[in-house]
Amino acid sequence: MTSPNNPPWSGRGPANSVSYATDLLNASFTDVVTPNSDTLYCQTQFDLRNEPVVFVVPPISDRYYSFQFLDAYTNDYAYLGQRASGGNGGTYLIAGPDWNGQVPEGMTKIWTLTNLARLITRTLVKSPADVANVNAIQDLRPTNYKTRQRLAISSNDTSNQKY
Repeated sequence: MTSPNNPPWSGRGPANSVSYATDLLNASFTDVVTPNSDTLYCQTQFDLRNEPVVFVVPPISDRYYSFQFLDAYTNDYAYLGQRASGGNGGTYLIAGPDWNGQVPEGMTKIWTLTNLARLITRTLVKSPADVANVNAIQDLRPTNYKTRQRLAISSNDTSNQKY
């Protein structure tokens, strides 16, 4: 899934980066058994062995969306979305079992039992004409879905909180 030789699509890309499906799926798609035909997907493979990852969720109030966090054994360990957490968005620190640093102000810690984890996001597409609107929500801008590797906060050094 993280090989650079795989063709681009949701779930294919380097660790700690978001990969997107930018078009609706149909019956010709066979990577998974039954993807939703009215949903665009994003996936992230988290590698938390060295440090946590920051994930920014934008405010999304006009449509259904979900963020399903899975550990290395595919157990759900957290869930964000329209029904679970509202449409306000937020900044989340995704941390593995060995990290014990200080969570920066304004971030919510999401802790996983395994250092390798996964995030699957689903965002409703209201019609084929709505795909571009969902692509804009998915776009990697500071106000939208974004994964940032923690650069200066580690389990041993919380004095420099840049990220």
